[in-house]
Order: sequence, then C-alpha cells, then structure tokens
Amino acid sequence: MQDMLAERPSQIRFNQDGSLEANDAEERSVDYRSLGKTIDRILVSYLSKDHTTLHFDGSRSLEKELAHRKRDQTLETRVGKLEKDYDGGRIRNTTQLYKRVKASYRVPASAIRDIITQLHESGWKICQCTHQSDTCIANRVTNAHSPDNVRIITKDSDFMAYESVTTITMPVGRPLTWTTFGKQTLLDELELQTPAHLVLVSVLTTNDYTAGMPLYQLASNMAKVRQLVTGSSNVASKDDQAKWIYQQIKEYVRAIHQTAEESKAAAIASCEKRLRRIADPSSVKAHQKDLRRIATANKQLSVLANSYDNAVKAFVHCEETALNADGNSPTLDIHRRLLSIVNKVELKKAKRSWDRFALGPAKPPHTEPPLAPPAPIAESDHIAPSTDAADSSTSVQPVPDPSRAQKREQKRQRKKAKRKQERRKKWEKSRFRSRTDLNDRYLPQTVALETASPIDDVELAHLTPSTPKKPKPRKPTTKSDRPPISPVKKTRKKELPIPTSPTAGPKALKKSFKSAFATVTLTMGSLRGCLLRATDLSKEESTLVVQRLDEAVSVTNSAKHYVLKMMEMRILRHLIDSTGDEFLENVLDSKSDWLERFVQNLLSFVLRGSSDMKGGRRPVKDQSKDAVVEAQSTFDEFKAFHPEFEALNPSNLPLSNVIAELTPKICLAIKQHYRKLPTTLCNKLTKLSLDCTELMGVVDDEKTSDAAINNAINEAELSADDEDSDDDPRKASQKMTFKKGHLRLCWRHLLQIPTAVKQPKFCVQAGMTDSFIDLNEEALVALLWGVTAGRVGDILMTSVCNRQRANHLRKNSYGNVIKQLFVGDRSTVKAAKKRQTSYGKKITSMDERSNTLPDVYGQLVLEQYNKRRINHYRRLHNNSLTAQQPLPSSSAPSTMDPEPPRLPMPPQVSGQYRYALNNIIRTDGHELQILGYDLFKPRKSTRYKEFMRRIETLYPDKDSLVAEFGQDLESVVVIGIDPGEVVSGAFCVSLPGERVVNLTVKRSSLYQPTLAFREWAEHCKRAQPTAGSNDSVGPSLWACTQQGQDQDNPTLLPSLHDLQNALHPLNYHDITAIENRHRQYFQLEPLIHGFYSSATWKKATHDHKKSKLAEMDLAVNGVLKLVELACEGVPVEARRVIFVLGNGKFKTGINLTSVHTTFLRRLFGKIQTMGYKAVIGDEYLSSTMCPTCIGKNVATRLAKPSMRTCACTQCGRWIHRDCVGAHNIAIIGERYVQQQDRPRQLARPPTFFPPTSII
Repeated sequence: MQDMLAERPSQIRFNQDGSLEANDAEERSVDYRSLGKTIDRILVSYLSKDHTTLHFDGSRSLEKELAHRKRDQTLETRVGKLEKDYDGGRIRNTTQLYKRVKASYRVPASAIRDIITQLHESGWKICQCTHQSDTCIANRVTNAHSPDNVRIITKDSDFMAYESVTTITMPVGRPLTWTTFGKQTLLDELELQTPAHLVLVSVLTTNDYTAGMPLYQLASNMAKVRQLVTGSSNVASKDDQAKWIYQQIKEYVRAIHQTAEESKAAAIASCEKRLRRIADPSSVKAHQKDLRRIATANKQLSVLANSYDNAVKAFVHCEETALNADGNSPTLDIHRRLLSIVNKVELKKAKRSWDRFALGPAKPPHTEPPLAPPAPIAESDHIAPSTDAADSSTSVQPVPDPSRAQKREQKRQRKKAKRKQERRKKWEKSRFRSRTDLNDRYLPQTVALETASPIDDVELAHLTPSTPKKPKPRKPTTKSDRPPISPVKKTRKKELPIPTSPTAGPKALKKSFKSAFATVTLTMGSLRGCLLRATDLSKEESTLVVQRLDEAVSVTNSAKHYVLKMMEMRILRHLIDSTGDEFLENVLDSKSDWLERFVQNLLSFVLRGSSDMKGGRRPVKDQSKDAVVEAQSTFDEFKAFHPEFEALNPSNLPLSNVIAELTPKICLAIKQHYRKLPTTLCNKLTKLSLDCTELMGVVDDEKTSDAAINNAINEAELSADDEDSDDDPRKASQKMTFKKGHLRLCWRHLLQIPTAVKQPKFCVQAGMTDSFIDLNEEALVALLWGVTAGRVGDILMTSVCNRQRANHLRKNSYGNVIKQLFVGDRSTVKAAKKRQTSYGKKITSMDERSNTLPDVYGQLVLEQYNKRRINHYRRLHNNSLTAQQPLPSSSAPSTMDPEPPRLPMPPQVSGQYRYALNNIIRTDGHELQILGYDLFKPRKSTRYKEFMRRIETLYPDKDSLVAEFGQDLESVVVIGIDPGEVVSGAFCVSLPGERVVNLTVKRSSLYQPTLAFREWAEHCKRAQPTAGSNDSVGPSLWACTQQGQDQDNPTLLPSLHDLQNALHPLNYHDITAIENRHRQYFQLEPLIHGFYSSATWKKATHDHKKSKLAEMDLAVNGVLKLVELACEGVPVEARRVIFVLGNGKFKTGINLTSVHTTFLRRLFGKIQTMGYKAVIGDEYLSSTMCPTCIGKNVATRLAKPSMRTCACTQCGRWIHRDCVGAHNIAIIGERYVQQQDRPRQLARPPTFFPPTSII
C-alpha cells in the first residue's frame, strides 16, 4: 500500500487565467477509494472474503515508543536532506526526485480511512486494532478453536516469536514468491529446543520493543542462549513463562557484563601502554580500536535486565499500553513539505514549457499552448515576476539554457565518471589487486607539531641523543703500473647542406619522423580486445587471428632458446678441448657480420631443417659460406645427441621477416653479455680473494673505450648516423670491440671459482617465458594475408581488406595496416558504439599527418629541421675546439644561435592527434604494444640520460627562481621526499600554523599485486596434472594445469616445479656433464615452455602488470591529494609547487627489491605534465636532526629507541624515521627557495679551517 500511494504524487492544477490553484496546508480530502478498489481486485484473486480478516494498525503504544521515535527521526532526516539537495541543485532530473519522494512518503491517515471504508463496503472483514496489529493477531490466534489452522500472511517475521503462532506466509526472494514457514522446522534449523527458547531469543535480539545488547544480534544471541539456558522451559501459564524468561535474561545480562568488564580493563591497559608510542601510525589505529572497545563495553554495561520489560510484555503476554503523551505522527508536516517540493518542480516544468511556446517561433492559428500561462512565482525560482499580464510575452525572460559546448562537456564528464566507475569495478575483480584495496592507505595525515605524540616524562629521562657514525677507514690504494690513458683526439665536423627538395618514399618519411620526434611504445591492451574494438570481427574470428599470431611468437621464442643452447654447447666444447680459435674470434668480431649470418642460418635449421632463410642483409660470399658451414656443423652436433628433434615450424609459418628482425637483437645480447662478463668475474673473484689482475686490465680498457665514445659524442650530436645507431641493434653491436682471446681469458678465470660456489653464467641464457617479438607490417601481411594463412586470411579479406590492399598499404603508407587491424578509425569505432582507448583516440599515421599539415609534418620541413639541428650541435662542437686548435687562416669562426632550432608544432586544437604510427608492433602473443612517434616531444639521443638536477644547479640565484616562480617566493609550496627501502617514499609539506602533512608510501603496499601474483604462480607450478591411459603426455597438460580426459586409470604427473628442479646444475669442468645437462634441457624444454607460453600465463602476466601500475597510480593520487591540501584555495593554474628529492643511496636487504625508483619515475612523469617542478636536494643530516627544533632555530640530535621511530629530547616528541627525513628535506628546499641558503643546523662542515693566527 505504501508503494502504491507513493506512486501517485499530487498533481499541479492551474486556473483558467493561468494562476496556480490554491493548495491548503492541511491534508486535502482526496478520495482514495479508487486505490481501495484496486487493492480489492488484487486480494480477490488470491483470498476468500469469508475466511479472511484484514488487520490495520491503530494508535501508538508505549512499548513501541522508541521504535516510532527512531522512524520519525529517520523520516525527518530523509526529507530534510531531500530539501537541501533540491535547493542546492544536486538533483538533476525528475526521475531521481520522484524516486526519493517515494522513499520519504508517509501514508496520511485520511488515505487509510478511505481505503478501509472502501474495503469494508466491498465485503471484507476489517479489524481496526487498538494498538499494533501484531499483538492483536497473536491474541486472536490464541483464542481460536484450532490455532494450527490459522494462516498469517505478513511481511514481518517477528510473528514467529509468539508462542501461539505456528505458521506464517511471507514473500521471500527476488522476484518475491510467497513461502510458508512452520515453527517446528524453524526450531530445527536454529537448533533450539522449545518455542520458549525462540521467544527468549526474540526478546534478546533488537526489535521494535527494545534496542537489545550492542554487538549481539540474532546469531550471537542464539549461541549465548544455547550456552547459558538451564532448567525446563515447559511451563503452563504465561506468568510462569515470563518468570522463566526474566531469570534467563538476568543470567544473560550478568554474563555479558562480566565479558564487557574484562574487555574494558584489557583495552584500558593496552591504551596506557601504547600512549607513549602514539606517533606510529599502526599504534594510532590500535589505540583508536581500543577506544572503540571501551565505548562498546560502556554501552553494554548500561543495558540492564529491566530493559527487556516491554519485549516480554508484548511477546509473552501479548499486551500493549496506550501512549499517554502526544502520539501524533509528523505525517502532516512531512506531507506538506513533500508537496511543496513537488509543486516547485511541476511549476518549473510548466513555466519552461510555456516560455518555449510564448518566445518560440510563430505557430499556426490553431496551435494551442501545452499549458495555461503560469502565474508569477517567487524569486527563489530564479524567474523575474511579470508586472503586466498583457505584455507577459515580452517581460518574462526565459531561463538561459546551457550552450551546446557546455552540454557536450557535461555529457563528457558524466561518461568519464561512468568509465571510471567501471574501471573501479573491474579493478575490484582483479586477481592481483591489493588485499587491502578497500582501505585508503595513501591518505595524507595532517599533524599539529605542538600537540603531536608527546613523550612520557619518565621515558624521556632515559633517552639519549644518537651519536654520529664514525667514517669507515679506507683501504690504501696503489696506483696502477699501466700507462695513463691518452685523451681522445677531437676533430672538427663539417656542416651538412640544407635540402631544398624532399626525398620520396615511405622509408624516407619514416626516417624523418624518427630523427625529429621521440619514439614511444604505446601499450594498447590485449590483441583480442584491440581486434574486437577496431574491426568487425566476431569473438570466434578474432580468437583465430590471435592464435595465429601467438603461434608465430611461441615458435620464434622456442627457436631462440634452441639457438642459444646450441651456441653454448659449441662454445663450451671449444673452450674445454682448446680448439676452435677461429670460431671463438668470429663470435666477437665486430668488423664483419659473421655472427649475424651464423645465428640466422642456425635459426633456419631449427625452424625448417635447412638454411634457405630469406631476408636480411647480403654479406660477402666467403663469410656467408663459412657461417653456413659452422651453422650446419653446430646443428649436426645437436642432432647427434638429440635425434628425436623435429623442425619447430610444422605449419610452415612465414617467419623470414620475423627472424630478420630478431637476429640482430640476439647478436647484440650475446656481445653485451660478454662485454659485462669480465666485470662480473672480477667482482666474484675479489669476494673469494682470488687473483684477477689480468682480468682487471680488460675491465679498465672497456671503461676507457666507453669513456672515449661518450666523450666524443656526449658534448654534441655530431651526425645522423650516430642518432640512428641509438636504437639499431646491428650498429650498436658493431661498436663493441673485443681483444683477441677475450673468451679464453674469461674462461681461465671462471675455472678458478670452486664448484661449491655458485658460478656466473658463462653464456647467454634465455628465459622460458615468451618475450616480446617485433613484427613489422610486412611480417603481419605475410602471416595474416599470406598463402598459408588459410581461414584467417579469408576472414581478414572479408572483414578488413583484401590481400592486394594490404600489400599496397604496407609498401606505400607505413602504419595504416596496423591502424586498420588494432586501432580503427575514430568515427568508425564511435559509429559502431564501441569504446576506443585513450591512445586510440590520439593515434594517426605519418602519411596522414604529412598530407594534412605539410607546413608542420611535411617531409621537406622535417628534413630541414634535422639538418639544422645537427649543424647547430656541430657548430657547438667546433667552437669548443677553438681554444685548443687554432683555426686555419682561410676559415673564420662560425656564428651560432644560443639555442637549437625548435621543432615545428601545430596549433592547439581539441581532439588533436598526438602519436604517429610506426610500421612495427611488439607482442608476446597476448599483449599488444605499438611503436610510434610522439608529435609533441622532440627526439633526444639515448646517450643523453635525463637526470633530475640539484636545486643549486638548476636555480643558482634568486633571479632564476623569480623567473620560474614569480616574485612571491613565500607562496611556493615545497614538498620533501625521502626515498627508502621499507618506505618507498615519505612525503612532507609544511602548512601555516605549525602544521605539517605527511604521507608514507610503503613498499609492502606497492608489492601487494606482485605478492599475489607470486602466490598464484607458485600454486600453478606446484599443481600436479593427471593423465589417463588414453591421454598423450604433452605441454598442454602443464599449460592448462588440468586433468586429462580419460580418468579410468589416472596417473599423477610431476609438477612444473619438480620438472624445473630436475635439471642438473651446470658443471663447466666436464664436457660429458655439459652434454647430459643439455640433453635433459631439450627433453624438458617443450613441457616447461608450454606452461610459460600458455594463454593462461600470459593473461596473468598482463593482469599483474596492470595491477602494479594501478597500485602505483593509487599512490600517485595520494601524493596529489597532499598537493591539494597544501594548495587549498589556490586555483590549479596558479599553483607553484616544487618537489625536492633526497639524494641518499641505500641497499635492499631482502629478496624484495626496492620499488622507489619505479614509483618516483611514474610520479615525476605525472607531476611534470601538471607543471610542477622536481629537483634533488642534499639530505645531509636530514634523518638525524629534529625538524621541529630546526623550525625554532635549535639544533637537536634525535634519539632512536627503535628501528623505525625517533624521539626528540628537547621538544619531547615521537617522530617516524622516514617522516623526519622528508620534513627536513622540505625545510631545506623551502629555505633555499626563500633565502637561497641552507639551515645552519643542517649545513655541511667546511673542508678547510683557516688558522686563527699567523706565526
């Protein structure tokens, strides 16, 4: 009935002249008989009028006074909040308004009287109860001739508490279905002995007659009753039953009071012990928990046995007492207030409709207004009242509607909030999300320095300041006998001519974009998701395409594993037998591409069984023949002890282009490994106190070579070839030079290490997981549109484009094949009602940008910009040599601009493209990464590592600070950052009024996704699959970690963990042991690699990566909240914030690596986009001096009673160790910004003390 009445809000009525019809404040005599007729029709279809009695509540009773009062307060609060939200404009539409009005509606007494009258006239038996219908029905059942035949239909389950009631019928479930419950069945389910026990539980539990015992609800009360109830409950009269219930209540209250007193005493004692260490955040939480325990215990002690008198009277005696006080409900006032809100809403709607009619275009004569013109309304409705009714069409001004742009922005914000909510829900369902994700663990804490964490006087007397650590004595160093290194001779560079006509072709355009813009890697998500988003493929079709690419990636990674193992066996055999000097030298020869041809042919043998690999560069014939012979010999040795090996590419995948891209990277990894091997061996031999003098010379020569290269190039970008070699593995490997006998020298030193000690790996080792493989558009077209593509090719030719179109795009327009497959056109994706990623909305192709904006991205413009930039750095290089090398008499010094030429930038337009696609993607078979160029960032050589600069270097004087932050340096917000091991980053900022805001980002929080992933991975690795007699033992069993199909005779197989541990440790002293190790490896490789290359593992790895980034984003948002607190009231565009990072170094002591570098890199990338600055500050003495005392110009060294806490003996305050460092760093940065010096208490001691007198 409540819902049916609430669905009928009062209608607004207008008079003939357009004025609003008068509304009385009293309850209007609206006839609700029609609603009574509707109820009558519903009841007749289910019940009989002759055997049914309808009970209606009467006046309020004294026993339910507390429940009625709470309901009135709730109703009053709900209506007040509704009025406040409506006046504040937080209710956006009438649907939301009427929904809340319905929730706040109270049925008026006049409506109930009309309904009762109509039902009585319809022939129903009506019982108007004196008080509540509960006790009235219970008395009727008690006095009935056969109570078991009486059925009660209600929504209140409390009826079961009455002893006379044995059966009730009530609606249950979604959708609601009528269900009948019997008392005996209920007693059996609740494990209660008699109906009296159920009455006792009902009395003790919170109900309309009593508030009950705090923290004790139905389940806990039933357990308590089973534990405490003694004696018989089978009593005849109600008075005896009431006495028995009172006796049990007293025992129940006594037991609860005893438990509450013990809990309160324990909480008080815990608070007294913890009061001295309240500075620890964990101690604060525990202290608050104890305070809540004390408050709960006090509430429980206030509940006495007589608190249950009303419940006993109602449930046992079935009696209620009339309420002597004024029991009138606030229905009249609430109905009036709700009606006022509804009137305002309907009046605004009618007024807006009339204004549109009156001020709109001319209508035909027969057109009538939708409503009569409304009367003037109050100023609170934001419409000016009309003074002349005749001129109402000109005097009434319409409410200004938001513009079209504002509506679009509002719609965009609503969609953005909805997507954020969906991402949040998806994050909550993630397998590897933080286990404490519901807690706000990155919430900044504001601390008042004067009252924060005082120290007890007794404990303060026992604290002593910590003494500074003594410097460790350094070992005496001896100068090397080797001759000094001669400096690298620098030569002048000739400037390049500026081109006047562009170079044609997509390769030239790609080179221009590559030289001008920064190369970025865009993580687009999963392959299947990108295909579904960008194309019209179905889920089954996209799965086939992904399986095709995943097979190519898996086969390529397996081939790489086999090639590296074959090379390892070949190299170790030559080293042990002291043969094959020519082979060992060719491996590290940088002047020829012998190693590249050898690896390429070896890959061909592994994949096809022959060396007919196409693609790549054509070398000299002699070198090619020698490489083929060596590859054939290596493959034959492998086949000799592993004869069951078969080619890895049975489906004949076109992998020529993939192998051509992979071969230089394998060669580069080999040379990099042997470049670092001498340093690794030297460190190992030094720890073992073994001689490594000869190897130290190789390490020094390598450092000298690296320094020479860096000295020649770090000063300026000298040529385009040097830039191209930054990310070209072939050119990078050619620059690595090795002396003759490098491998044998390292081998001799490796054999010095005892076998009992873990030896460094002499050869390159590849992991079992599928690494990311580069696929250019030529490889994509061959795999997906080639002759061997089969059904995948037919699907793509039907849904994406035909083979001729794909070949045309990959030859003439780089990036368009990738865009059609994985990105999609912006308008097409939107028309298909799909959601494009944030990267996808900003992605375009190089060809499209060059044709659309030729003055900015044209090939000639970019070529001229690249030449001018190179010439600028060459002039800089030549001018630096002027003082050292005099110029020839015929040449004059070149003039140059103080700054390099700037990259052409397009005008800022909404919806602007930012990334231009390259023609290469990276994938591991599940995740997709697309290479592109950032059109907003100029390219910088990878040799120039961008480190944060010290604050003294970046802002050497006040003028530089004023130029950056303005004249008012006092308003600059300085945030100190202290990185650490346990706490990855402690942040602190000072506020006015002796307050600071602290935020600690703990490593344990950032590591939660990683720990969850490790736990899942360990569970999968230790799972033992089973196989039946008809099942073939293959990689699929371990990949899916599930049981086989035939379970008649199951066999328990070893887990993946057991397979990995079965591999024997590698012994470098015996060739037989090496061969046995490799033979075992090749036998287990398909099984182990099958697990790590499965879709389940790749998806889990991808989810783990997303979870880690999401966890870091939560921490970054916490830091931004700290900025919001520090800049409260300051507009975003006017904020001036600088982050000062401490320059300390530390080592991790456990197997969890510190993530402070990754986290801070992500944080600084975020704050730099917001316009904030980040610098490095000297953290000398920042963790040992009290920041509160420094603010008072007092130097006090802190005491450290525990590992993570500090205490000040001067100001008497407990401080967290990491917060000390962050606060002092903030003080250092703030002092430098305002006064360009350092606090005296944190200053470094001078290195030279002048004499006080001269003798």
